[in-house]
Amino acid sequence: MRIWILMALMTMGGAAGAAGPDTPVTVFVSYDGDVPGSLVTSAMFRAAKVFAATGVAVHFLPDEKDKAKRHGGVAVAIRIEMDPSGRVSGGALAHAQPYDNSAPIRIYYSRIRAYNSSVSREALLGYVLAHEVGHVLQGVVRHSEGGVMKAYWSAVDFDRMRVAGLGFDRRDVELMRDGVARLAAALPAE
Repeated sequence: MRIWILMALMTMGGAAGAAGPDTPVTVFVSYDGDVPGSLVTSAMFRAAKVFAATGVAVHFLPDEKDKAKRHGGVAVAIRIEMDPSGRVSGGALAHAQPYDNSAPIRIYYSRIRAYNSSVSREALLGYVLAHEVGHVLQGVVRHSEGGVMKAYWSAVDFDRMRVAGLGFDRRDVELMRDGVARLAAALPAE
């Protein structure tokens, strides 16, 4: 329980006072029992750090019931599953539905575990979390020429992940800010 409190404080502190939409985005993460919980926690810290640089207030928390009433703002759900169970073809590491933020993002841990990259599983999972949340916040199906939102990361991108961190391109940040404002406007009045 202490680690979740620390994570909430860290993600809130990273976005406090930052420019951009003031509507918080809470990402609720759940995962299969075969997925290492400590790895998920580390990956959420990594993703929170990536978002902290954008000025978009994104907080990662464990999955909870009654999300909207307890946290307000925009809610995004992520489910980390062992296998895609035939739902996704090819080698996709995850799947998001950018036009429907109520549909959970699906991340496939068996593919993360098997992925051959120069970064740790924790780092790779963290960047996949950030990438997929980026899709939902932008609300469009698109990829960038560089940064977190590239369709396929290169060896140079993996080096940046390991050393200095890979960030979102300026256009991606603009689209996320616009998307959060659009999602916030669609929220029911309290």
